[in-house]
Amino acid sequence: MKFYTYFNDDNSIAFNVFVELQTTDPKEMNIAEVFNLANISNSEFGRSILSNDIPDGLKKMLSSISWGIRTYICYQDIFDSGLGSYEEDIDDVELFVRQICDFNRNYCYFESLTYLKEAIICLLNGNLLATMVLLRPFLELAIAEIYWNLKSYKKSSSQFYRWLLGDIRFKQGFTNMLDYFYSNCDALSLLDKSGLQNNKKDLKRIYRKLCSYNHTPILNESITSHAGNTGVKDHRFLSNLICLINEMLFHVNLIYLIKYPMTLFPQDIYRRFGYYNGPVGLFFDEFNY
Repeated sequence: MKFYTYFNDDNSIAFNVFVELQTTDPKEMNIAEVFNLANISNSEFGRSILSNDIPDGLKKMLSSISWGIRTYICYQDIFDSGLGSYEEDIDDVELFVRQICDFNRNYCYFESLTYLKEAIICLLNGNLLATMVLLRPFLELAIAEIYWNLKSYKKSSSQFYRWLLGDIRFKQGFTNMLDYFYSNCDALSLLDKSGLQNNKKDLKRIYRKLCSYNHTPILNESITSHAGNTGVKDHRFLSNLICLINEMLFHVNLIYLIKYPMTLFPQDIYRRFGYYNGPVGLFFDEFNY
């Protein structure tokens, strides 16, 4: 295959999507199938991970990651078509710019999927350090989606507009976004506070761990201290990485479940509202469930 076949000749931006539609109970899928990674067969390491020739504990954990990714992908179907109010005094944000921002209202979520997919590709190619590095922006973007959505409805979407258009004054740190969610999400008042505090602490702990690989890891965290610099994989590091991904997806999905509790009550959309009718962003259907 030639070099230029990997690129779009006309410099256009290309998209594709992979959607599940099953009339039976969901079937098991491996982590390559979830993102439709047909070319992953080129990696011997990837083939070994996806084979049956791995420990049962690792196999179970990879299965859990697959279900976690599929769950996270489903949440896009619950997003509504509005973003919230905006402040009337933001003269520098004109109508057409607002429309662009509204069109990209779920930018953080869809960008997070790109990082998650890249992380899985790196994992299946044995690039464990690259996988770890990509998980931090995934987690930041996943929480940013919840933060901006909640803040837009609670207050105004004007700060989201400004941040999306490049005003770094409105960029929020991970801890601030997570704290805002736990202080303002309406559904939280109905739930057990102790369990939620554990969820919040665990997300912050996972984030701190991921930050180490985006900055300066200490000796015990370094790749070379575990496996040297020959490219040979360290089994312990791989196992810890798989556990971390699984734990992270669990807590992210729990946050989204709290934000969108209606996902627990799937509806027969067509029977209830008619063909292609009904409110957008209000219900899951039986396929999501």
